[in-house]
Amino acid sequence: LVACFQSFHWFDPEPSLLEFRRILKPTGQLAVVWNDRNRQDDFTQGYSHLVQMASNHHPAESRMCSVDPLLASPLFPNVYSYTFSYQQALDKDGLIGRAMSVSYIPRKGLAHQKLISNLQELYNSWCDEKGLVYLRYRTRVYLAQPEC
Repeated sequence: LVACFQSFHWFDPEPSLLEFRRILKPTGQLAVVWNDRNRQDDFTQGYSHLVQMASNHHPAESRMCSVDPLLASPLFPNVYSYTFSYQQALDKDGLIGRAMSVSYIPRKGLAHQKLISNLQELYNSWCDEKGLVYLRYRTRVYLAQPEC
């Protein structure tokens, strides 16, 4: 199994797919997995908005995983897709840490302070009796089998 979790967009598709095919055993598979935030969920939408504003609308915030090169590749004629719902439970520190793990989020200055304040406010508005909030995702899994 060759697996790409939240990383397929970093690869140059044609040579990468060729290399994946080369290293796979005859019965091997390629898995491409991508999490998209569920923007139908009010809390997740609020979180996404705060991150987007803090990142000054960084292009990665609107990026969707494109598996078009995989779907078009004759090297992997059999591609199966599966979609799952997933939620990440976070306490206040976890929520702030999740936002700070994003590479393009400001680490200091007024924008950083404002984001922390806004995240704390969002958390306080949405936390449950366990002190948790939930980021909801749609996880898409693509399993590709090479030609025999």
